[in-house]
Amino acid sequence: MLYKYRAFISYRHSENGRRHAVALETALKRYAKPTFARPMSIFRDEKHMRPDISLPKLIREGLENSEFLIFLAERASAESQWCGEELEYWCGALQRTDRLIIVLVDDDIALNGTDGVHWEQTTALPGLLQPYLISIPLYVDLRWAKRPTDTDLQNPKYRQEVNALAARLRGVNPEDLNDEEIRVFRRNIRLRNGAIGVLLGMLVVSVGATFWALNAQKEAQRQQQIAVRNAAEAKKQQQIAEKNLADRIEQETQKERLNFDKYVSSGDVFANSGDFPIALRYYQKADSVLQKFPNDAQLQSKREVFAQKLNHALIKIRAKR
Repeated sequence: MLYKYRAFISYRHSENGRRHAVALETALKRYAKPTFARPMSIFRDEKHMRPDISLPKLIREGLENSEFLIFLAERASAESQWCGEELEYWCGALQRTDRLIIVLVDDDIALNGTDGVHWEQTTALPGLLQPYLISIPLYVDLRWAKRPTDTDLQNPKYRQEVNALAARLRGVNPEDLNDEEIRVFRRNIRLRNGAIGVLLGMLVVSVGATFWALNAQKEAQRQQQIAVRNAAEAKKQQQIAEKNLADRIEQETQKERLNFDKYVSSGDVFANSGDFPIALRYYQKADSVLQKFPNDAQLQSKREVFAQKLNHALIKIRAKR
C-alpha cells in the first residue's frame, strides 16, 4: 500500500514536545537526502491546521495516510486526550501497532524485568497502550537532548539516533543507511564544487568579454580582481567542505570504536554467563568492525586480546556439539 506520509508525529503541543517534534521532522527530512531529491513526507498537525478544517477529521486522515506513527513519549503527551485518541485509533481501529515508534523525550518508561512494561511505574506512556504493548517495546531515548545543539545533526549522538529512526522508516539496515549518508554527503560536495567551477568559468568568460568589448584596461583589471577574490572564496569554501568531510569520517570512525567496545562488552557478559552462542554473535559484530577499519590503530591495538575471546567462544561452542 502506498502512503501519502512516511510518518505521523504524535506529540503534546508543549514547549518540550513541540521542540522535539520540529527538530525530529527537520532531521529526518535532511538525513541521507541527495541534493535534488524530495524530502521524506512527514505529517505534523500544526503545519496543516486552518480555521476552516475540522481538526478531528484532519488528524484521522493524517493517521490513515501514514505508514508509521512516531509517538513523543512524556507525561504531558501520556495525559493528553488528543494523543490518546491518536494512539487508540492507530493501534485499535487501524491495527498498526507493529509500526508504532516510541521516542522518549521526558519522564520514564519502567520495565518489569523481561515481562514487559511496568505500567504502575511508567509515567511517559498512557495506560491505553497496555493491551497493545504486550512485550518490551523498543524505543529511542532522547531525554538527554535538552539544548538546541543537542538536536542538531552535527551532534554525533543525535545523528546516531536519527540514523536508527530513518532506517526503520525506510526499511533498511542502520549501518547501510549510515554508509549511504556518507556517500550522499560526498556526492553533494562534488555537486557543489562542480557548480562553483562552472560559476568560476562563467565569471572568467564574463571578465574576458568585458575586457575586449570595452577595451578599457582599468575595467578589465577591476573584473579580474573580482574573479581572484571569488576564486579565493571558492577555494576557502572547498577547504571548509573537505575539513567537514574529514571531521565526519572521524566521527563515524569514533562511533565504530564505541560500537566495537559495546559489542565486546556485551559478548563478555554472555560469555561469563556461559551463553557462548550469543557471546559469539557479539564477538562477530566486533570482528566486522575490525575488518572495516584495518588501518585504525586504536581498534587494531585491541585485536590480540579480542582474538583470544573470540577463539575461546568458538572452542566452547564446538565442545558442546
